[in-house]
Amino acid sequence: MSHAQPKIRGSNLPVLSEFNHKAVFETIRQNSGISRIEISRRTGLAAQTVSNITRDLLREKLVVESGVITGERGKPPVLLRLNPEGRFAFGVHLEPEHITVLLLNLAGNIVARYCPVAVPDAKKTTEAIADIIINAQKDHHIPEDRIGGVGVASPGPLNISTETIVNPPNLVGWRNYPIAAELRRMTGLPVVLEKDVSAACQGELWSSYSENQNFLFIYMGLGVGFGFVHNGEVYRGTSGNEGDLGHIVVEPDGQQCWCGKKGCLTVSADPRSIVTEASRIGLFQEPTHVHEPMETNDCDDIPQLEHCFDALCRRANSGEQACLDLMRRDGRRIGRLVCTLSDALDLDNIVLGGPYWGNLEGLFIDEIKQEVQENSVMRQEHRISVHSAKLGVDVAGIGAASIILNHDLSPRVHSLVFK
Repeated sequence: MSHAQPKIRGSNLPVLSEFNHKAVFETIRQNSGISRIEISRRTGLAAQTVSNITRDLLREKLVVESGVITGERGKPPVLLRLNPEGRFAFGVHLEPEHITVLLLNLAGNIVARYCPVAVPDAKKTTEAIADIIINAQKDHHIPEDRIGGVGVASPGPLNISTETIVNPPNLVGWRNYPIAAELRRMTGLPVVLEKDVSAACQGELWSSYSENQNFLFIYMGLGVGFGFVHNGEVYRGTSGNEGDLGHIVVEPDGQQCWCGKKGCLTVSADPRSIVTEASRIGLFQEPTHVHEPMETNDCDDIPQLEHCFDALCRRANSGEQACLDLMRRDGRRIGRLVCTLSDALDLDNIVLGGPYWGNLEGLFIDEIKQEVQENSVMRQEHRISVHSAKLGVDVAGIGAASIILNHDLSPRVHSLVFK
């Protein structure tokens, strides 16, 4: 019986040259104000190679010279830094009730933020997004060759091969919609579609430089998802739809889930389940009109859900004991989830973020840390850090844009092999 052998892929000089260019650029990006001598020392590249590459980067206006090192013998070394206006990218974050379009510069700074009104008609919404992108280029006087493209972060499931939003339960009117192809046609720009949690991972990776090459990301949206980064690469799963956590049990004796189990995350600790639990125990004087968690959510209640969720978080943050007790209990449930995932993947860095995390951070973070400290098996082997994403609620939108910048400019080992 014969077995197919794995292919050993090779490389060639042009590919290696491109990788070296990206390595030099990334070193400058991570170390603003660095000399060619120091770049050579850090990358291991010959001084002449570094000189040739930096000359190319200066010509492409991706970096600029910014002063010299004084007090050195001989000719003082010239410092190089990133040129923030050397490249731009757009990041689009699709949410059920909110759409955000960000214009990002090469330094990762938000140049402009736009919030078009979301409508059930996917094509009309896409047209509004395309108009924003086209007008933003004109308003900010950005040359066409400085726009890298558009990254789109969307809830899943997605079909990455056809660049299609398949059937996200909370995005009405977007079923089987080819958003990447439509935006590409409307704007004339390259477009990449990514799942929201993967985009969030990429955003955190892009902002963290070399300090965060391995981490678990817990994404608090209307549902709860996760992603993880290993050796500086975002893991995307077989189909690009990694990270669904709805049916991991976090409360063994909890509410009955539609899947048949009890205490699944989707009925225990996401925003919808938090609001419905608060309603059940009488924390709202008036009916919330928020539906119970179910297999296919009816999305007409999302504005009311967000209103109730925001009110509940405000009350808990103000010290109302019953609301605070509820939030702490749900924070411990997320902590159990974190323990399960971090132990399984042996990760020591846990990042929390997403559009709903801003309200939950002050209520959940200490409970999650305590749960990890008390119940994580791997805490005996190494310290586990738990902290919020650096980019706040914009992490998925910034991540979507950084996918474009990262693809063109950051060195990745897998890019060295033949495709």
